[in-house]
Amino acid sequence: MNTFEVTAKVTYRPERIPPRCRKPRRVDEVFEMTMEIPVLQGAQAPVACAFHADEFLPNGVRHPKEGLRFYGDRFYTRTDATPGGDGFPAVRYIDTYTGDRREAEREAVAKFEDRIIVDGFVWKAIGEPYYSVVGYGLGNNHGGSGLHLNFMYGSKLMTSHDFAATELETAIEGAVEFARGRGDDQSVNRLREFKGVKVLLPEAFKIVPQSLRAASKEAEARVIADRAAEMLSGDLTRESLREIEDMLKGIRDMMWHHDIDVIGN
Repeated sequence: MNTFEVTAKVTYRPERIPPRCRKPRRVDEVFEMTMEIPVLQGAQAPVACAFHADEFLPNGVRHPKEGLRFYGDRFYTRTDATPGGDGFPAVRYIDTYTGDRREAEREAVAKFEDRIIVDGFVWKAIGEPYYSVVGYGLGNNHGGSGLHLNFMYGSKLMTSHDFAATELETAIEGAVEFARGRGDDQSVNRLREFKGVKVLLPEAFKIVPQSLRAASKEAEARVIADRAAEMLSGDLTRESLREIEDMLKGIRDMMWHHDIDVIGN
């Protein structure tokens, strides 16, 4: 695989004891490190999804016509930068405030590890797309209901109002049901016109569909409930009651977040 080499000149600030001094002081020191950015052909990072031209997108997606590419279990969006150009020069100066060289190295690597180069442009990693249902105002058409495209970062807790990008129709129906439940009937037509994303590479999407998440959480809650019932049938102590209380709170939170009405036997 071809790579584009970036030389980083990194400044960090360790404590050193100057000559004829007893106390350490912060000093600026510079070291160099080299990082290699993968240079790929389009087929090596295929387009995983496309956006509709009139869809509202977050600022992180600057070239919606290019869609999102998928490489190494991550999604990428195109930037305006080209390798070696002003936006992505071959030599970079990085200023850190840590006194630990290893930490400074990690900070420098973090600035480049989410970049790839495809067909002459730099692409930046972005989270997996998903849909969220949102209510505004007090309901009854005061504010309305919406369905929005978001991007997954970290380990966000997915609720019953979040849907995978691969279940667009389910997301729309969920949003319509939510709007009607709030009395936002004026939002229904707009919700039905929501375009979302066009999934081109289904295997790239890892977010579990909402219906499967709910079933999984119900099974998990059943296991916790059985454990709590088992503890209640035996001798009780203050400590065991606190543990049971935590278990029941966890079950209640699961039911709330995943819109589960009943935990079956």
